[in-house]
Amino acid sequence: MMNNLRVSNLGINRWTWKYFFVLTLTFTLAGTNKASSFDQSDLERLRQTNSCQKCNLKGVNLADAALMGANLEGANLQGANLQGANLENANLKKANLKHVSKPTILAFANLKNADLSETKLSGAVLYKANLDGANLSHADLSVVLVTLLNTLSIHCTDLRGANLSEANLSHANLRIEMPVADRWIAHGGAPLRTENICNPALLGANFSRANLKDAELGGVKLNQIVLCKTTMPDGNVSNSNCPSDLKNSLKTSSGNLFFFPKHLH
Repeated sequence: MMNNLRVSNLGINRWTWKYFFVLTLTFTLAGTNKASSFDQSDLERLRQTNSCQKCNLKGVNLADAALMGANLEGANLQGANLQGANLENANLKKANLKHVSKPTILAFANLKNADLSETKLSGAVLYKANLDGANLSHADLSVVLVTLLNTLSIHCTDLRGANLSEANLSHANLRIEMPVADRWIAHGGAPLRTENICNPALLGANFSRANLKDAELGGVKLNQIVLCKTTMPDGNVSNSNCPSDLKNSLKTSSGNLFFFPKHLH
């Protein structure tokens, strides 16, 4: 009774409340659609043809999707849910994959010039993927699964602040020779082919707890990467760049710790 009186005193009846609720829900749904803002016709085109160049798929849910060989060159996939998606041999050249939920299989995928900054790729399969010119700054590439001695192209890829912690890089080749290099470099558990590495491609990269036993490190500036509980080529463990205080550390949205030595600030 008191509740009815209070509503009456405000000049609001049950129909007004119902209208207000529907209106609020409408705006909420509109806001949600704006946040994802993908084009339904583009999504349908992808489903029908497995090809959607320069499509707007921002925020779309493609979890567990079978997209083997899909042509998504130049597509906007920012914030998309690719959890468990199979993008083997897909063309993602110049695609925007910033903040995507980690795709599981990217074997043979063409990610040339793709924006993968701040993306969670932990545990993803990157066997023979092409990451030439890709932006992987502050991406989570920990425990990336790639068979040892298989190749991953990484020409001029930005790995600044990338997380490669706990990756198995044993016997991998991280040799970098400037200005022209045609060597194998390891990344996220995989050897990477590199030419004309764009300095500072590895600045602040996190190799904490990574296994670098018998890896080649020629040309790599060890004072520019994080070495903390890292197994070095000779089998010894290095703690030369372990974070000493929170002031010199940076946490990504995924909670992974990235450390930049003081002299790099």
